[in-house]
Amino acid sequence: MKILLITLSNIGDAILTTGVLDGLKKKFPASEIDVIAGAMAEDVFSSDNRVNEVIIYDKKMPFLKKAALFKQLKARRYSFVVDL
Repeated sequence: MKILLITLSNIGDAILTTGVLDGLKKKFPASEIDVIAGAMAEDVFSSDNRVNEVIIYDKKMPFLKKAALFKQLKARRYSFVVDL
């Protein structure tokens, strides 16, 4: 099972998101969890062993880069998405 967790970019919000990771891993222990967040929150998740991959999203990135990112995410075929 593949799960995408979308979180906010602020460090405080990202830290609060770690509780959601706990719940997801308890409910789905064999799942792969990817997190999409802003660059400021990358350090919160990059060293977390519950997170398979951290995907950086920048609201100011050019449209074509956003489109390529969304296409990449769709190709990963997540089982479900948690948008915080």
